[in-house]
This record gives sequence, C-alpha cells and structure tokens, in this order.
Amino acid sequence: MEFAAPWGLLAGLSIPTILAIHMFRRRYQEKPIAGVFLWAEIAPTASVGRRRDRPPITRSLLLELLAAAILTLLIAEPLFPTEDVVEHLVFVLDNSASMSAKDADDTSARDRAIARVEEVVEDVPRCVVTVITTGRQPEVLAGPAASPRETEQALRNYRPLLERHDFSAALLLATQVAGKGKVIFLTDGIDADRPVLPQVAVEALGRPLANVGITSASYIVPPMEPEGARIFLHISNLSDQELHRTLTLRAEGAVIHREKIELARRSRKVLTVPVTGSFEIIEATIDEDAMGVDNRVTLIRPKAALVRITNLLPPGRSRRTVERALRATRVTEAADPATADLVFALPGAHSATHESQWVVEFGGDAKGVDLIGPYMIERANPLAEGIQLDGVVWGGVSQEKTTARPIISAGEFPLFTVAKEAQGLRLRLNIDMQRSNLHKSPAGPLLISNIVERRREQLPQLLRWNLHQGERFSLLPPADTGGRLIGPSGDASRLGAGRPILLTAPAQTGVYTIQFVETDFDQFAVNFLDATESDLSRCSEGAEDAPDTSLYGQVQASYAKPMIEAIAALVVLSVLLYNWYHLVGRRHDV
Repeated sequence: MEFAAPWGLLAGLSIPTILAIHMFRRRYQEKPIAGVFLWAEIAPTASVGRRRDRPPITRSLLLELLAAAILTLLIAEPLFPTEDVVEHLVFVLDNSASMSAKDADDTSARDRAIARVEEVVEDVPRCVVTVITTGRQPEVLAGPAASPRETEQALRNYRPLLERHDFSAALLLATQVAGKGKVIFLTDGIDADRPVLPQVAVEALGRPLANVGITSASYIVPPMEPEGARIFLHISNLSDQELHRTLTLRAEGAVIHREKIELARRSRKVLTVPVTGSFEIIEATIDEDAMGVDNRVTLIRPKAALVRITNLLPPGRSRRTVERALRATRVTEAADPATADLVFALPGAHSATHESQWVVEFGGDAKGVDLIGPYMIERANPLAEGIQLDGVVWGGVSQEKTTARPIISAGEFPLFTVAKEAQGLRLRLNIDMQRSNLHKSPAGPLLISNIVERRREQLPQLLRWNLHQGERFSLLPPADTGGRLIGPSGDASRLGAGRPILLTAPAQTGVYTIQFVETDFDQFAVNFLDATESDLSRCSEGAEDAPDTSLYGQVQASYAKPMIEAIAALVVLSVLLYNWYHLVGRRHDV
C-alpha cells in the first residue's frame, strides 16, 4: 500500500494526543454523603488529579483511537496496487463551430459525437478514456486515462465554438497518448487535406445544411469625420438555394436599423449602414438558422486616444507650423505643461515633468549654417515614416556636439535627434524656421504628425476593439500592475504585468471588460467571422478506419482506489455516534 498524500500521515499525531488526554484525567469533585453502603456494588474509581497516570483501557478510548486512525488513513489517501490491464480508449473531438450546427431533428454533430464516445465506452467493459479537443492549442477534456464516469461528466463541457483551424496538433498529441493503439477522430466531414496518421480512425458525423452567416464586420469612424461613422457587413449565403434574411442593428436596447435582404445561391451581400449617433456598442443580427454563432456580431466603436498638448513656442513660423499640423491630426487636446503628453518649446525652456512626457524642441543658431542636403534619414524609425526632403532648405543649423540619436542628419550635422532622459524623452529639431522652407514642404506637417502619432500609440489604451477568435493583440496598461479580464459570462482571469501586454482573443464570443485596480479600463468584442467554417454544405457522414491498427491501446491500472473514502467516512461516523451513545448512557446509569 502506498499513499497519494503521504503528508496526511501527520494527522496520526492525534493518536498520542488522545492518549495524553486520557492519561491526565480530571479529578472528580468531592461531596459529603451520609454513607457509602449504597455504592457497594459499584467498582471504585481511582481518585487522581492532573498528573500522569496509566490510561484506563476503556471502550471510549478504543473507539476514539480507532476513529483517529481511520481519519489519518483517509487524509493520506491510500492506494492499493493491482495488476489489471485495461483498454485505453483515445478520442479526438473536432472543436470547430460547425459541430454545433443543428439539423431538422434539432441534433448536431456534437450530440452524435458524444453519443458515439459513450457507445464505444459502453462496449468495452474494462477501460480508461482520454478525450482531446482540437484547437490551436489542443486541450485534454477528459483524462489522461479517466474512468467512464469521469468521461461522461467531462463531455458535458464540450462546446465546439472555434473558427476553422488545423487538427494536426491534437492528432499528434493523441497518438502520443495512445502509444501503439488506435485513436478515434470524431468530426463532421472527411477532410482531404487532413494529415493521414497510421493509427487514426476518422468518423464523420456531419450532415450538409443550408446556412447564412455574417462573415465580415467592422465599425469605422473616420478620424477627420467622426460623425460619418459606418457599419460594414458581409452577409454570405453558403447554400445552393436562394434565401431571405432580415438584418437588425440594435444599440442601447433599441433597434436603430432593420432591412430585408435577398441572397442568391452562393452569394455575398456587402452592406454599409450609416450610424447616426455615437453609440458605444452595436449588435448586428440576422435570422437564426442551423448555425447560431455566425448570426450575430457585436461591434465596439473605435476610440481615438487624444494626446494632451502644450505649445510653448513663441509666436512665429515654428508655432504656426506646429498649430497647423496639430489641427490636421484631430487627435490632440490642450493641456497644462505639468500633465501634457507632448510639449513643444524652445531649447532649454522646458524640462519633462513626468517619465512619459515628450519634449519637442525647435531651435537652431542664428549664426548656423544652411543646408540643402544630401540628407540621411533613418527609414526604419517610425518618426521618419514617409519623410521626403528633396528641395528642402534646412537653415540655421547649430554646430554643437550632441550624444542624442540622429533620425535625420546631413553629413556631420544632426538635424533631428532623440534622447532618452531621466524624465521622459527629448526630441530636437536643429533648425531655424525663419531661414528654412520646411514649413512649405509636406515633410514639415508630416514630421509633426509622426511625432503625435507615435506618442499616441504609447498612451494607455487598446489599439483594436473588434477582434475575431484567436487574434493576437496588444494592450498598453496605465501602469505595470496586473489587471483582470472579465468575460461575457462574468468569469474573470488575471492579466500579467508589463507594458505592453500581449493577449489572444478568447474563443467565447461577446464583450470583454479590462479592469485595473477594480476600475473599468476599456472593452473589446470577440466575434466569429469565418466563411469557410460557416459553409455547412461540406459536412458529411462517413468513416475511415486506421490504416495500421484496429486495436485499442492497453494500459496497466497500477493503482485502484475503491470507495474507501465513503466507507471510511461511514465507519468514523458510526464509531463517533456509538461512542457518544455509550458515554451518555453510562452517565444516565450513574
């Protein structure tokens, strides 16, 4: 016999504790009586005090020791070795959303797959079961080597919802678990592109169905025209018959748009719906059919994070150039120099007030040189994206030495530099705008726009709000502290610390809320958008046996745990009740 939790044997210390309690019995209180002849037939009791004494071997002591011993074994979880060899049934379940599509009998390939697993398990009297679901990262739904009862309970949690994905990882994992035995892959269609593995038997349990689904969706808000928001939808008829559907858009509990749609066979309808109002969340639905997950999408209005700006440049060409460029971006707002994200100033006129503040300095030297190129531009840096300086006169260039990183230079002269400081970032345009024509070139406003956009990308925010399953995205949190991700059903998971946080859109569709310090930070929506998976006409029934084997694997059941927990608990309860009855009965007899 071995123990699954050997540390539980420490509970055996209760046995000497019980003995110690009985060794130091309580002294009885003396009371005067008229005579002792009435107690002549009663055995005398030792008159002892709080001192060590040999414990009397009583029924109560034995019962208490027995209960303590049984509880100790129960906590340590004894395992009894056996030599039984049982069949090992290994199943792989297709986790694609099409497995949930309902036919005319209101059954799905998922239902038939569960029934098939239960049927095979019932036909093998002595077996253990492993069930693996497919996915980008396959998961073990039951097992490894679970009992039939555990498998039946685990199958209730089988909810196929994924977009089209590769089955290879799950099948390879199953073959490793099965050893040389057979693996049964339950899906809804025989896929010619599926990798052929010598020990995998495929059983297709699907049925071809007509289906219409939303296969693409987006919520567009033009930065220059926020009142021109639009919803773009692709609605696809993935069947060989003409179908009609009703599209409904809802926001804040009210219907904001509804229209009838006629769909020719194997066609796609592209719809553009104007949004009259700044609705945060819009839900688009079409009539329910065989597959429900592609009949609805939830879209969240994109947010343009505003960059807080302070312009400390004195009146003149530099200030006018900056103001004109900022008005064109439409993603800035005025702020105090102490809290601003971006500050424009003359050299040395302002120092960063916090670690995320950028200071952009405009200033050259009245006695500096004027340059007409050639210019060296670090094209890999996003601050220089799209910058062309052909024909630009860069005037009043100071010849002071600097250790800052040059983004634009001409020979030995750094013209646009970036330097990381103890507080924030310092950018320097080594230029006298009065002696330059940069403001007349597209490069001038574009350079300012690049600075604003790069700063905006580093603000605490989500960069995308409408995602599809499994899509990777990044989050810039307000601090390096971890947060929480709350799903559509209210379940919460922790977010790791750091900047940025890289996430993968979950499989469950709906709206997710991001929280930091118990405060809602932002929301994003996950939608099912997969035209290939929505095409249920490819579903079929059939079977392909394993080419190399038709036998299940076998495993040795090294340890078996009978109903020892229930039996031990019943024995302990019986012992304690009997001990209590014995003590109460003896007290009444006296």
